[in-house]
Amino acid sequence: MPAMTIGIRSTVVAVVALVAISVAGCGSRNGQAKFQEKLTGAGFDHVSVTRDEEGSGSKKALVAYDVDWPANTDGDDATCTVELEHPANKNGSLKGGDWHIDEVNGQDVNGWGGDSPNPATVRQLLQEHGFDC
Repeated sequence: MPAMTIGIRSTVVAVVALVAISVAGCGSRNGQAKFQEKLTGAGFDHVSVTRDEEGSGSKKALVAYDVDWPANTDGDDATCTVELEHPANKNGSLKGGDWHIDEVNGQDVNGWGGDSPNPATVRQLLQEHGFDC
């Protein structure tokens, strides 16, 4: 019987470890998927969310989710690339309820609000700040 008990314990430990790994991985995909759903629901099209990690080497930690969105504010073909960012917890879940405009054409922008702007608001802000898109 002791050998059977050891076998059962090993199986239980292995199953618990697999569940823990699965749950840990779901947080990042889950937050990423939730941000994508929020953006799609707000009218942003063709969004692909990426992880924003800071640090170096194995010490990198998730700080946010990003998406680059091509914005056009007028009738010509020129667009601006707007980076929308949603803060994230290290475990992969979303932090807070809102995203914000983090960059335009690779340049940091500040003070453009943190209340999840929709595409029309983003275009309006680009025009107000003199971006020719």
